[in-house]
Amino acid sequence: MGEPAEEAVPSTMGGGEEAEPPETTVGEVPTTAAPDGEEVGEEVEKLPEPVPVEPGEPVTGEADGDLVTSIIADAVARTGAVEGDVTVIRSESVIWNDGSLGCPLPGESYTMALVNGYWVVLEIGGVEYDYRGNDRGYFRLCEGGGAAPSNPTG
Repeated sequence: MGEPAEEAVPSTMGGGEEAEPPETTVGEVPTTAAPDGEEVGEEVEKLPEPVPVEPGEPVTGEADGDLVTSIIADAVARTGAVEGDVTVIRSESVIWNDGSLGCPLPGESYTMALVNGYWVVLEIGGVEYDYRGNDRGYFRLCEGGGAAPSNPTG
């Protein structure tokens, strides 16, 4: 059995003449003929290119206290340090671009929505530990370097 033939649906403009569909290419705005013969179309305003945000001076004191306490406990358990050796370098409220919290793991899928959260960086014995968390209490250590949030809230 063959494919059914495409049927042309005639359309008319004005006095019963068949109208040709406007020719377009990718990235072009379709145009149509106005009654006086001029072409009309909408101008599309291009959005500006995103500007990368460089992390500024670290902010402290914005992350939830219970979250920071849990993160410090995790770092102490990982390193064998004592809590008194931990310095909070950054404790900032941020908006992450997606569910990876700026630190995607290879082969993992993440929600593609903005995520309210926190960026907590600790220093223990001269080594920085970069933790990423959301506003629901989830956090993880970002090993191997991650991206800064696109728009810190502070």
